[in-house]
Amino acid sequence: MSQQQEKKIITVFGATGKQGGAVVCALSKSGQYHIRAVARSRDESHTQKLREMGVEIVKANIATGAGLDKAFCGAYAAFLNTASFDPEIEGKEYECGRCLVDQARANGVKILIWSTLPNVQKLSNGKYNVPHFTEKARVEEYIRSLQTQSAFESVIFVAPPFYYQNFLCPKFLPKKDEKGCFVFEFPKLRTLTACDITDLGPIALKLFQNPHPYNGKIVLIDSENAPPQHYIETFQKVTGQKSCLKHQEMENRKDIHHAKQLAEMFAYLDEFSYFGQEKLPIVHAREIYPEVKNWETFLRKTGWKGEHQEEP
Repeated sequence: MSQQQEKKIITVFGATGKQGGAVVCALSKSGQYHIRAVARSRDESHTQKLREMGVEIVKANIATGAGLDKAFCGAYAAFLNTASFDPEIEGKEYECGRCLVDQARANGVKILIWSTLPNVQKLSNGKYNVPHFTEKARVEEYIRSLQTQSAFESVIFVAPPFYYQNFLCPKFLPKKDEKGCFVFEFPKLRTLTACDITDLGPIALKLFQNPHPYNGKIVLIDSENAPPQHYIETFQKVTGQKSCLKHQEMENRKDIHHAKQLAEMFAYLDEFSYFGQEKLPIVHAREIYPEVKNWETFLRKTGWKGEHQEEP
């Protein structure tokens, strides 16, 4: 048996996306684990970076369940995440997430990390409808119900908020006006909680290395908590680019898919913040990984100055 095969296997879903990709990268750099990346397709154009890292790639489909046994077989731990707006998953995200959890349990996975979000339906008493939040929260609730029977040795929930990287993509990319000012169009929001999603990787690594103290906890990756104006002022300070904030409600953005749902999301966040007033077992990411980047550090490290960057 090779040294790589002797290492504990960690299965990572969403390995070609931002969250799973960050986890794979951190696990790979540690050299401590055999990484099994789950992708819907083994097409080299999507998995080339994973192959270059020497990661095992397994083809599986969350929506149909095909390949999930192979994905979890022999795995010690797993990072689970569902792509809310994937056409095959949207509308049945809870069912897909529950299937993942059941397959992990059936295959003897010991340590489980589930990427969660708040139950907006419950926390807002039905005022707001944000399925891509609520469905993930329902899966969390299902996992907690299984833990009354000790289904896993440890279960940890990570909650990534708004990504800094969103500002680099078309939905929130600033636009230069005729005076050369970068205009950030953003909904009305008292506080924007945000993070560098690549920090999820080292956070997950530390959780896999020492899971038991965080069993049942929600790790909120709240690297920056500030009004949107603060983000714009910091951008101007770091880049030297003149910039301003323009309030633009999401439902008026005809160029964005799911604009209505995103509008409800921002309205919920403005009124309730992420987890509202409910007392939950929240751990702040900086307690686990003090190096999480605030917005200014992210700007300085990436050198981003307002240009569009392609998503991975």
